[in-house]
Amino acid sequence: MDNIKKNIEDVLCWDKRLEGSQIRVEEVKGRVILMGTVLTFQALETARNDALIVPGVVSVDNRLKIRSRAQFKVPSDQAIRERIRKFYSRNPDISYNSITIHVVNRKVVLEGCVNSYWTKMLAQRIAHQVIGVTKVLNDLSVKNMEKQQPEMALP
Repeated sequence: MDNIKKNIEDVLCWDKRLEGSQIRVEEVKGRVILMGTVLTFQALETARNDALIVPGVVSVDNRLKIRSRAQFKVPSDQAIRERIRKFYSRNPDISYNSITIHVVNRKVVLEGCVNSYWTKMLAQRIAHQVIGVTKVLNDLSVKNMEKQQPEMALP
């Protein structure tokens, strides 16, 4: 077992956010493949990010799958949509009436228009954290995006 693979396995083992995960690591010349299962989308992203910080890692092919806890009942698409809407309504930074939420087979699509790029990313992060969500496609547009872009000096 080479050092990169062992270092990745150690980092994954120590990360409390990955409890309950079953992750296998393969590595060849700094190219890493993660396989197995995790409990949440957030854990899936955490495993990828943990592997990327290990010195010598060139790329990560994240093939992890999300599995539900045995005693956990997977929420319906409608329940996921309502839960996301509820979280948005409680967040003062999100004008939730301007966001349309579609959920099909636990995959979420966000559409509409928000006031800032930061709000767009916040809406995505909140949707990812809802139990049952396996993927989020963020199709939100940002009002007046050109006004928010810093001007670049031309040479």
